[in-house]
Amino acid sequence: MPRYASICTALTALIGCPFTSAEAEAVPDFFEPEEIQRPDAGYAEDQASGDATAIDEISLAVDEFERMYSDDRNDSAINEAKRVVQLCIDRFGLENTCTTTALTNLAITQHRNDELEAAEENFEAAISQIEAMEDNLSPRLIVPLRGLGKTLLDLGRPLEAVSANRRALHVSHVNHGPRNLDQADILREMSDAYVALSDLVEADRLQVLAMRLFQLRYPDNDERLVPILYQRADWLNHAGAHIMERSVYTEIIEIIEANQGSNALELIFPLTKVAETYRLHPEIDPFDGLTDGYAPYRRALQTMERAASIAEANPNADRLMYVDTVISLGDYSNIFQFRGKSRRSYSKAWSLLGEQDEHSVYREQRFGAPTLIQGGEPAPLYELIAGQKPVPFEESAGYRDGYVVVHYDVTARGRTKNIRVLESYPPGLMDREVTRIINRFKYRPRMIEGQAVPTESLRFRHEFKYYLRHVPDNVLARMKNVATQVEPPYETEND
Repeated sequence: MPRYASICTALTALIGCPFTSAEAEAVPDFFEPEEIQRPDAGYAEDQASGDATAIDEISLAVDEFERMYSDDRNDSAINEAKRVVQLCIDRFGLENTCTTTALTNLAITQHRNDELEAAEENFEAAISQIEAMEDNLSPRLIVPLRGLGKTLLDLGRPLEAVSANRRALHVSHVNHGPRNLDQADILREMSDAYVALSDLVEADRLQVLAMRLFQLRYPDNDERLVPILYQRADWLNHAGAHIMERSVYTEIIEIIEANQGSNALELIFPLTKVAETYRLHPEIDPFDGLTDGYAPYRRALQTMERAASIAEANPNADRLMYVDTVISLGDYSNIFQFRGKSRRSYSKAWSLLGEQDEHSVYREQRFGAPTLIQGGEPAPLYELIAGQKPVPFEESAGYRDGYVVVHYDVTARGRTKNIRVLESYPPGLMDREVTRIINRFKYRPRMIEGQAVPTESLRFRHEFKYYLRHVPDNVLARMKNVATQVEPPYETEND
């Protein structure tokens, strides 16, 4: 299920900034290899009284587990993690740091392998054993509590996930101070849970708190702020808050300029992202200082021109980095209908790649076929365009599957034409909607020998759902006509 949605409704009243919705992206896995812990770090105090052979066997098993984990061999890593747990229990018993650490590692790996119920059980076992051995404020509780929170969220229990994260935050606060930077990750994980609870204002507040921990630690323009600002900008992008995202990337640019100068290669990426915000939300921020009639598209082109000039002038920029900035400048010129600039940028990129075999694959990837640079997905539910009331969740099983297959051509300018529906069912139900969306597509055209050329017969298939009782009578009549020509016969009973 998508984790993010537009936060327009929830945040407009709070911060007074218009947003657009954005396609949700999958949230990356929280756990990284560095979260894996070595049991020997926890059972050093037992080593003096332990059997050296048993200790060595555990250490070797952990080495093998780490190799499997790092190689993404999840099933093998889980089996080896279970062996480490059993070795720790056999040597030290249940209530021991070796066992609790091994249980946590097992749960992390099970979570990564989508064995969520097993991961929940082992995270809880590790937490219970740490509490029995130490107390309920032990700093060793933080990792399994965070793991439990992430697992509960993925199991569709966000309220319980919030509780686990809140406890991890409290333990971190008590042990490491109210402004320790490790809290930032916990705050972001709790934010994900609030998104799942549709409390987007609280989700954004937690994201801001995570960022401010770093801002309180480091002075203005400190480069150590850049990674956390990138995380903030990425979250705003997923949330569809593109004007706010733009302001964060602007802050990143200012920090890089203050530390590395106005021609640093590190500026290219945030400049490109600023241009993208103008494409996703083509409006000027009232606090942007633009009072001279600048249109958003001019700002986007200006930003991409600067990125391209930095790549061109910097001796440390490789050829492909420069080519990508020139292609992006061409794409934005294309989107905003600066046809001459677009054509010149694409031709320049082609020339930069040259005719050598060295860049033939890259040239084919960029110009071997039309590349969609601006488009959209037609509505996934017919009800979204038919003005019908949403169907209650408990009735959603009554939805039926429909589809539309369309062919069309792309001109040398990157525009669609000759859009024709080849097949659809229910016939005519979503034809107009799909055609309307494809008519708005904009492409980077295919190129041959440095010249843009048209492309014929591209295929687009859109699958959607509809509720039979919402289908207009004229479409129902067509469905019945189609059903009389195929087997099994068309059925008209109500859902």
